[in-house]
Amino acid sequence: MKHLVVMLALLIPELWNALQVKPADGQAQPFQGFDLRKLAGVIDGNQTSAPNRIQLGIDYLIEEMAHPSQTRWGAGGGAIDTGSIRQSIIGAIAFPGAEMPSVLRCKRDMTSNELLRNYLTIALAETGAQDTISGLLKITTTESSGAIRLQAITALAQFMWPPAKTDVPKRLRDGETWHAIDSATARRITAILVNSLNDPYKGYQGLHDSEGASYYPIIEHARATLKRLGYRIVEVSKEGEISGWHVFDKNGHWIKDVPLKEPIRKAVGPTR
Repeated sequence: MKHLVVMLALLIPELWNALQVKPADGQAQPFQGFDLRKLAGVIDGNQTSAPNRIQLGIDYLIEEMAHPSQTRWGAGGGAIDTGSIRQSIIGAIAFPGAEMPSVLRCKRDMTSNELLRNYLTIALAETGAQDTISGLLKITTTESSGAIRLQAITALAQFMWPPAKTDVPKRLRDGETWHAIDSATARRITAILVNSLNDPYKGYQGLHDSEGASYYPIIEHARATLKRLGYRIVEVSKEGEISGWHVFDKNGHWIKDVPLKEPIRKAVGPTR
């Protein structure tokens, strides 16, 4: 079990924070809320069958939706809230989902809860299912949790490139053939990435909820992905603050200016 927790922690960054949490007095204490270590039972294929592990993960999601964990500060830095916990559970479900995507799809299609359906759509997307793209596009613009928006945007971006043997979880199973997305779909994903350059979702490093330790995970991910696609993102800044971005396509043509919803101090912004 110990090696599974280590593996899980590497794949789900919030886990190290969840192992112990520092309250205001600085003394570590057990995390009060969903215990992310339980997700080892969802990922570990030696414990039970993939369908059972998929259902176990869904049960955990339903549990967290019904009783959201209290926001706490992780001993390794950064806040742990119900959004990041749901993000971790979704990521864990993708492991057995990648073994039997038809089961995960069936579970997704059977639920009448729209929020749960969205979460399972993200998990299914992480297994390489291209038929989730339309759902992901909607989730990125309607989901209130920044952690879930980040997960949906990350899942969308992966469809811009072919699966790799090192993908975890696997996006292509033995005997399957990968097909590139069409140009219209690629443009829709790119547009979401560009619009995400002003997403207000904010994370924090260190042990305090302070602007001096803040960063913007979705903006950072969108910038990195667009640069990988050949786009050039030029910051608009004045007096040490970034107020927006000039976006140029791979041919060097200006395509859009993206103003930020609130300025980012350069010393702690997404250029870190």
